[in-house]
Amino acid sequence: FFFQAEDGIRDHCVTGVQTCALPICGIWIPVKGEGLWTGKKSGEWNDAGNWCKEKIPTPEISVLIPGGTVFNPELNTAGFCDTLEILAGGKMLLKGLLQVRGNILAPSSSIHATNGSVVFNGSKAQTILGSQFTNHTIGALQVQNNMGLSIQDSITVNQSISIQKGFIQTNNLLIIKEGAVVGPSAEGSQIGRAHV
Repeated sequence: FFFQAEDGIRDHCVTGVQTCALPICGIWIPVKGEGLWTGKKSGEWNDAGNWCKEKIPTPEISVLIPGGTVFNPELNTAGFCDTLEILAGGKMLLKGLLQVRGNILAPSSSIHATNGSVVFNGSKAQTILGSQFTNHTIGALQVQNNMGLSIQDSITVNQSISIQKGFIQTNNLLIIKEGAVVGPSAEGSQIGRAHV
């Protein structure tokens, strides 16, 4: 972690995450309470010892995953969050199912989800960027949002795609891998143009 002063001088700062704070040039500044990944115990998402305030995120809690933690989060079963934000250097391995009520904000290739599932179940329009996922690929994609999901960058779905509520605005950026299952979907739901 570096701090760049206006005069161009760089100061080297301590890296890492301790308890519920991030380092800013030797001073620990609290940045978030619940939902801050500390990764001090293991990579297991559903282990309270890896989260600030030792509280596993619920659908109402926004998650922040910084870089420089001892362990990166791995979700092998089911997990929840409002918004998922991954900072530079942060990574996430998704093999299970993550339900997201908000959006995902993450650098390129920071989420490895080739065999994972993401459920977008918010109450406002949601978006997804394929570039946030390794090789622009996700295992399964589900939409449970009457306001819909908009794809903003090419993404490949290699296992299944379904819509329980709402629609997917593909912007001609959805690729469904051969052999992937489409559905089941609710009556009246729509998937825009997709490539197979």
